[in-house]
Amino acid sequence: MEGKTIEKLEEQAYEQQFIKGRPWWQEIVLVCALMAPNFVFGNEYLLLVLPFLLLYFDYAFWKPFLSNPRQTLVSKGALRYFWPVILFVFLALMNKIINGGEISCLKDYYAAFYLIPVLLFTGNRLFTQRTYVVFIAFVLIETAFGVIQYLTNDRSLLLPLTEETHIQSKALLYDSRVYGFGVNSSVFALHVFIAFLFLLAAGFKRLTYWLVFAGLIGGMILSFGRAVVVMSVLFFTLTFMQLLWNNRKELKQFIGHRYFLRVVLSAVLLIGLFVSPWMQDNLARGGKTEQLEYNDLAFSWDTIPMSCSEQHALPLKEPSQLDTTTTLSRNFLELTKRINTSGRKLIWLNYVDYLSEHPWTGNGSNKLQFRALDPKTRKVNLIHAHNSFFVFFGSHGFILGALYLLLLLVWWQRKNTAIIGVILAYSLLQYGIFWGFSLMDIVFMAALMAPINLLNIGYKR
Repeated sequence: MEGKTIEKLEEQAYEQQFIKGRPWWQEIVLVCALMAPNFVFGNEYLLLVLPFLLLYFDYAFWKPFLSNPRQTLVSKGALRYFWPVILFVFLALMNKIINGGEISCLKDYYAAFYLIPVLLFTGNRLFTQRTYVVFIAFVLIETAFGVIQYLTNDRSLLLPLTEETHIQSKALLYDSRVYGFGVNSSVFALHVFIAFLFLLAAGFKRLTYWLVFAGLIGGMILSFGRAVVVMSVLFFTLTFMQLLWNNRKELKQFIGHRYFLRVVLSAVLLIGLFVSPWMQDNLARGGKTEQLEYNDLAFSWDTIPMSCSEQHALPLKEPSQLDTTTTLSRNFLELTKRINTSGRKLIWLNYVDYLSEHPWTGNGSNKLQFRALDPKTRKVNLIHAHNSFFVFFGSHGFILGALYLLLLLVWWQRKNTAIIGVILAYSLLQYGIFWGFSLMDIVFMAALMAPINLLNIGYKR
């Protein structure tokens, strides 16, 4: 009984802090630090300014823990979060040392899993309702910039105008997608997707909510990530179901509430957009067929100059080099034969092939990537799976991969099922989570560790 009382008090304290937030200028600084690396598609270490800012801005919260480290290290929170993640990092490091291949440059000493403890720290403290509002405001500004890019037929305006960045056709949304403030449309689409996840808990009044909702729909169309379109529909559908469950004891009162009507109408509008013939044609890319071949095989990798990272990436195999007769491969190809996956079929088959040969240790806990030669520029392209789970299990193998998934279950507070579920689903179609320390990783970990149902905040407000 006492334990439940303490847990309830902790939830109330978290909710009060979430709604109150920090001073606006601090929230703006944190969101800038959170989003800036995405604009240049930067590495994880560019985000490391975030935990230092959180230590400074929230020092009053952390002071009791830092003043008595011995007690902190044996606390309930440490036993649940700190020591399990230290164990995982240690095991992954052993895997890297034993099975990770030779060290040929300074960058080889680094691995993304080193930053998982920092990820837990940042996800636990970063977000408040004001953080959500500032993030959404940034995305709306980015969307407005995207409108200018679309009207001027320049995908970027920040990069040199080339054949790739010049919009040559507007027949399909895929052909006319813009970059926003990022270096490609996928980054812009990711920002829009996360803004949708934040929208209901941001506490906007009715008119403001619908204006923001319309702006995000515009951003979704301009950036046109098919995964974002599908997952936005799924998110509001799951949110509807979760809110019904969370408020089942006062269902009549909740169904008549304007917040419930807001969720229902949002879901209906997105579903209507999704099933419209215009959107279905764009999702199918006008019925264009997909070629599995990527490389021009008439070359030798020995003749291509490569960086250290490119050398460690595995050559992407063509269909003729893969065993596509296995049950998994045949079922996959049959399932996706009418879907243009933008080359993902070939990439996923390469990951399946690698995992079948290295199931237990993966790539020695080094991030598994493939390399291919761009047929136009003759430059080396590093290719990831566009699927978080393929990359994660391919990097760590099934043993460490299963252990980490078990840790996620331990850390999950049994809240925010809709947010967590849709991020996991998104990560089946894109490289969303498991980067190590990234924007989506932080959002996912924050939802996983939050002791309150964030979607209920809008209802209570």
